[in-house]
Amino acid sequence: MQPHLLGNEFTHLEFPRRVQRKEVGKRMLYRDFSMIGWAYKTIEEDDLKFPLIYGEGKKARVMATIGVTRGLGDHDLKVHDSNIYIKPFLSSSPEVRVYDLLQYEHGPDDVLTLATDGLWDVLLNEEVAEAITNFLPNCDPDDPHRHVTSLLYTLAAQDLVMRARGVLKDRGWRISNDRLGSGDDISVYVIPLIHGNKLLTKMFSKGIYFMCFEKFSVQLRKLKNQKNNDVTFEKPYYLLEQLSAALTDHHQH
Repeated sequence: MQPHLLGNEFTHLEFPRRVQRKEVGKRMLYRDFSMIGWAYKTIEEDDLKFPLIYGEGKKARVMATIGVTRGLGDHDLKVHDSNIYIKPFLSSSPEVRVYDLLQYEHGPDDVLTLATDGLWDVLLNEEVAEAITNFLPNCDPDDPHRHVTSLLYTLAAQDLVMRARGVLKDRGWRISNDRLGSGDDISVYVIPLIHGNKLLTKMFSKGIYFMCFEKFSVQLRKLKNQKNNDVTFEKPYYLLEQLSAALTDHHQH
């Protein structure tokens, strides 16, 4: 632990609510980062410091400044009106999930939706999937070039933006079920996966033949190192046989 990073202004302990001065000397539930549950402690002067993480859900803030604990950059970000850096409390390790495009066959309606929290704060994954599923089939499904029409997916992204923003009413922006619409910036990309299948297949094929050519080149260098150096020019069919053998060997392994 490095308590000096808290600048003597924050406490790493968590309480059910903000501790008040009149509660010094009384017992209150608390928990530390290493604790599984809650326990009681007698409130001390140090417990009056501002909590490291304050608020709940989307309103939670680290050091009353930033609403995330994972991010790239923000190296110079400090707590307002202080010299306390926030970067030591942010993780730069992203959460990564791998989806193998070659494991499945994709059609023009299979997409990846990439969006900022302006969308995800107000719409569930299921709502986004349902919106995409309802939107894409209604856009000229008989068009043979439908899957290469980037405008279609741009319109799908715009549809999601409008769903997240909602409609302006007397009580502000509202989305379905009279829920509050997003007041944040909204960026959405709808990416067709069918292009990924074709691109990766092409790259994979090139990769295979590149590796086979490498095997062939190794065999060719061995031939050149032999005494009969002119075998490369006198026996071209022999070289083709070597390349064919390299391809066969690769596919077998």
